[in-house]
Amino acid sequence: MQGDIIRRGAESGPWDIEEIDVSDLALIDMGGIRVPVSADMAVHPIEADGENLAVTLVQGDTAPQLQAYRANSSASWDAVRADMIIGIRAQAGEVKEWTDRAGVEIRASVPRVTESGQPVTRDVRVLGSDGPGWMLRAIVGGDGGRFG
Repeated sequence: MQGDIIRRGAESGPWDIEEIDVSDLALIDMGGIRVPVSADMAVHPIEADGENLAVTLVQGDTAPQLQAYRANSSASWDAVRADMIIGIRAQAGEVKEWTDRAGVEIRASVPRVTESGQPVTRDVRVLGSDGPGWMLRAIVGGDGGRFG
């Protein structure tokens, strides 16, 4: 079901650090991303060459992976979404664009092989948001990534 779209901004986020008062918030600084601390959330940074590239936040059976990019013509949500759709289809995945409360997202069933060699599909949702000079992408797996 498609709902009312929430645009990025003062009420819904994600926010640029200049847009909100963070003085009373407990945040983990992941380099280009600051995420709120939660007692029941595990934080798994993804690093390369000593730099944080992304972060996976695990809460219950949902695991969004967040990655921020500097905005330019090739790193807007429209451009990144188009490239991801091509990549998923090249891997024989099923993919569609879906407009819901968070805007336009990708809903995909991606084929993969388990450690025991069994072919399975994994449902994921990919959301994105353009901000002032940046783009944030979230790949949501687990219960939060299921849509069917």
